[in-house]
Amino acid sequence: MHEAREFLGALYGRKPKGTKIVLWTKSDKRSHYFDDVAGAGKVARESKLDVYVHVSLADRDLGASARVKAAQSAGIPGLWADIDVNGGPEKKTNAAPTAEAALELAYSLLEPTLVVNSGYGLQAWWLFEDPWIFESSDERKAGAQMADAWIRMLRVGALE
Repeated sequence: MHEAREFLGALYGRKPKGTKIVLWTKSDKRSHYFDDVAGAGKVARESKLDVYVHVSLADRDLGASARVKAAQSAGIPGLWADIDVNGGPEKKTNAAPTAEAALELAYSLLEPTLVVNSGYGLQAWWLFEDPWIFESSDERKAGAQMADAWIRMLRVGALE
């Protein structure tokens, strides 16, 4: 799947050395840490498991059983939204009524850099020119507040 490497490259191709790309595999609930897009892309492409990419970089390998918490984030590539669609195997409700409505919501504030079909919805990404690498806990908090505010604005748009 060439798409996995392209997607990871768009997110983290300009990440600084010393930061880690983190993938998480659903069936075994394990985190995997990578220094580069090529390594992460190879695992994503060859894996028979559902693979998820963390929305933030890690500053170190935290271990297979750990997931990067906001307080441990080394930086983010931009802003994101996971927009579910009603139905699917989980029979979701209170989500977008259709894939078209989910896509319309993603474009409602600003055209996303990337849109990925996540199976029963979509992930929209609004990437920065370069990843925002946090220099302090205050910057880390500012990044979390920005991401929260972005999601709140999208939710308001979904209610209109």
